Parts: sequence; C-alpha cells; structure tokens
Amino acid sequence: MPDQSLQPSPKFGVALRRRSWLAYLHPLRSLALIRMFPMLPPSRARFRAEGEFALVRQTMECFMKTKGSVPIFVVILLLFCTSTICAADGFDSVRCGSDIPQALLGRTMSNEKIVALEERHKDLGLKDLGGTEISDRLFLISWRICGEEYFLLEDHDIVRDVQKFPKHSKDSPQFIGGCQLNGHDLPGTAIGVLKNEAGVEILPAVIAWKIDEKQMKFVKLQTDGLRCSREGIITVDGGR
Repeated sequence: MPDQSLQPSPKFGVALRRRSWLAYLHPLRSLALIRMFPMLPPSRARFRAEGEFALVRQTMECFMKTKGSVPIFVVILLLFCTSTICAADGFDSVRCGSDIPQALLGRTMSNEKIVALEERHKDLGLKDLGGTEISDRLFLISWRICGEEYFLLEDHDIVRDVQKFPKHSKDSPQFIGGCQLNGHDLPGTAIGVLKNEAGVEILPAVIAWKIDEKQMKFVKLQTDGLRCSREGIITVDGGR
C-alpha cells in the first residue's frame, strides 16, 4: 500500500509515483545478486542478472505509463515471474531410463541454490559435480543424473550440448584442459579420461572431446597420438 501520509499534488503525483516504483529495482537487484553469487562465477551470475533486470525495468515502465491504478499484488507477481522462481529449472523433463541428453538440450537452467535443485530432483539422484568457465559466454558444468555423469555446455544458462561421461578413477583420471596431438598443441579446451602413468607429465588419452566454442558442441577427438597435461586432472582423481 502507498504511504497514506504523503499526499502529493496532482501536478507532481505522476513524477513522484514514477520515482517510487523505480526505487524498487535497486533493492531487487542487490537481493538477486546476493542470491546468485554464492553459487555461480561472477560472469555467469552477471549474464542472468542483466537479462532479468532489463525485463523488470521494462515491465515497471510499462505499468507507470498506464492510466489508472494497478493492484500492487499484480505488480509483485509479475516481478517474481520474471525471475527464476516462476521458470522451469531445466531438469523438469528428465526421467531415468529416458534419453537424458535430449531432455536437457535447449533447456534454460535455473540459478537457484544447488541444494534446492538436488532436493527437488531426488528421484534423479541429482548431484552437482562442479563446473568451470570456458569463455565469457560458455560455462561447463558436470551433473550426476540417474547414477551417470553428464557434462553440460551452457551458453548464458541455455544448454547447447550434453555429453555423457565415462567412468573415471585414479588409474584412469578425468581431466579438463589442454592437449597435444603428435606433439603439437591443440587449440581450445578438451575433456576426457587419461591413462595414468607414474612420473609422466603428459599422459595418453583414453577418450576425449574438444569443446568447440564457435559451434558450442563437444567434438570427439581421435586418441592416436593424443596426450594431455596431468595438470588438468581433477582433484578427486588425484589432481594437484
């Protein structure tokens, strides 16, 4: 409800009302950034926040230009529905035993707390296994779904490609990083499984995919002559 103690004159009422509505945007922005940043890299949170607040501002300006009064609960509902609260979380179509990569392709992933996502999808055994930025627009994240590991390549939270990942261990560690083919550096980032060899820094690849940043896809690499740096081995598999 507006503050009844303030009775602006008709001449200034519209201007004062406009300032009061726009003032809501700054606290909302701060709250959303606080909600996003603890679980996301800054650039990923920034992508989502900028899009949401542009839509919120446009919605508010549209209502301010409309003659007559709009019930405050309608405005609040619209504000919340421009956020991730009213959106699907990306896993809503996934079912164990189905084509999981196909169910995830093109989905917009939620930025809500990981624990909330995992709790909602206990039937999938959903578990966040970590992620990393590939570029300013691409984010690589790994999930355990229905007992299997899947890598998702996200462009501003939209899933562009999904790769089911094979089992890995200390003897056959998972890696994310740079590789060489027949002694020559390959451009870009690769993911895969290596054959661990004691005292060797560049290890042979058992299976690997290159991340094609332009096409936003995983591209399978030939393994003959392919070797990758031990530095890219993840911690759980003995990385440093």
